[in-house]
Amino acid sequence: MTSSNFLAIDAGGTFFKYALLDENARFITGIKKAPANENGDAKDIISLYGRIFKEFENFSCVCISTPGPFDYKNGKSLMKHKFKAIYDIPLRDELERLSGVPVFFLSDSNAFLLGETYGKYENSIGITIGTGLGFAAIKDGKLCTDENGGPCEKPYNTPYRDMIAEDFISGRGITKRYELMSGECIDAKEIAKRACQGEKEAILVYKEMGVAIGEVLKPYIEKYTPDTLIIGGQVAKDFELFSGSINAEIKIVVAENIEGAALIGATFYGREQL
Repeated sequence: MTSSNFLAIDAGGTFFKYALLDENARFITGIKKAPANENGDAKDIISLYGRIFKEFENFSCVCISTPGPFDYKNGKSLMKHKFKAIYDIPLRDELERLSGVPVFFLSDSNAFLLGETYGKYENSIGITIGTGLGFAAIKDGKLCTDENGGPCEKPYNTPYRDMIAEDFISGRGITKRYELMSGECIDAKEIAKRACQGEKEAILVYKEMGVAIGEVLKPYIEKYTPDTLIIGGQVAKDFELFSGSINAEIKIVVAENIEGAALIGATFYGREQL
C-alpha cells in the first residue's frame, strides 16, 4: 500500500459515489457510482464496500462520508430509517478487515463543507439541500462537531411555521409544499423546471424555501459568526430560484463542486487522521 492515495466513498442510500484521490485531494480517478440498497441485509451492504475495495490496488486508508445518525468516532451506524441491517454493527472493524487499511467516517454534511472550504474559508457554515437538510460549521479552520464526531447542529428538525425546517428546506419539502398548493405530486427537479417556465405555484415554493433558509439559519449565523454561507446538495443547482428571497447578512455562495465535495472533504479528513 502507498500512503499517497486515499479511497473516498460517499455512502448514499440510492448509490455510493467513490474515487481514488491523492494526498492533496486531487482526483486520480473519475467519480464512480455503485447502486446501493438501503434496505438490504448486512451482508449485502458490507459486500458493496468490499467490491469497491477490490477495484483499487494502492490506497493508504478508506475515508467514508455517510449520513447520520452515526457514531463517527467508533464506526457504528445508528440509523434506523435506512441501512437498518447494519445498526450498531462495528462497521469499522468489518471494513478494516476487508480493506486491510484504516477506515475513517465523517458525516456527509461535514465532508461537504470541509471539501468546499479547505484552504479557502476559515469561518463558514454550510447547508446541503437534497432529500433532506444537512448542516455543518467551520470555526477558525476546524470542523465543529458533536460528541460523536457528527455535525455540531441539526437544524433540520427546528420548529418552523407549525412544522419543521426540513418541511420547507429540502427536495422532499419542495414536493410537499407544491402538492399542498397545486394538488399535484411531482419531484423538486420538475417543480424547478416549471418555476423557470413561469408557473406561479412553483415559483412561490422556491421563494418560500429561500425565506425559510434565512429565518432558520439566523440563530446559527449569530452563534458561529461565519463569513460565508455555502449551499450545496442537488437542490443548490437551482439556486437562482430562491437566492433572492434569502434574508441573511452574510456572503452566500453555491458550492463549486456539488458532486465531488464530500469525497474531497473525506480525503482531507482521512489525511488528518493518519
